[in-house]
Amino acid sequence: MFFVCGLGKNGENITVFNSSECFSTPRHLHIWAAFNSCGYFYVDFVYLCFIVADHTALDVQLYVHHLMAIGSFYLTVVLMSFQLVFGVIMLFIEVSTSFNSVRWMMYTHSLSDSVWYAVNTVLGAAFFLGARILYMSYIIFALGLPNLIGFFKQSGHRWFEDTIMIEGVVAVTLAMTINIYWMYLIGH
Repeated sequence: MFFVCGLGKNGENITVFNSSECFSTPRHLHIWAAFNSCGYFYVDFVYLCFIVADHTALDVQLYVHHLMAIGSFYLTVVLMSFQLVFGVIMLFIEVSTSFNSVRWMMYTHSLSDSVWYAVNTVLGAAFFLGARILYMSYIIFALGLPNLIGFFKQSGHRWFEDTIMIEGVVAVTLAMTINIYWMYLIGH
């Protein structure tokens, strides 16, 4: 849904993958998805940080992830450029999160010796690799990077536009680095 912009003259789908105009033009659906995601990240952050109140290194990493996602989405709405569409289509990487949640629940309830735990672990690793490594790499290098280069080739940006764009680059670089590290941990 977030990928499709419409139909072409011959009935073919126009998507973010085959149309630079589609990729660089945020729609109402992208704004809704960004704000909805910010709401989720905010509620999850408040619940985990202040109610569950665990503060291990992994928890702090998750809190920083949530706060960066909230800030990044709000800033991309300010620009209303390809960066908003990029952020929304990056949400697909969260498909792997459900496996982590199920794994954690099974571990918490002493089911880590069950066959379902093993199945969930294998599926989780496969979805993590597919979504957070392969898909994310494709989106970054095939769609994000060319648009980023095009953005900086243009002149006349206001200082805050450049700042928001640089913040996005830092956030995506950190996210990809963390995902590669987590994939390394999954493999070992």
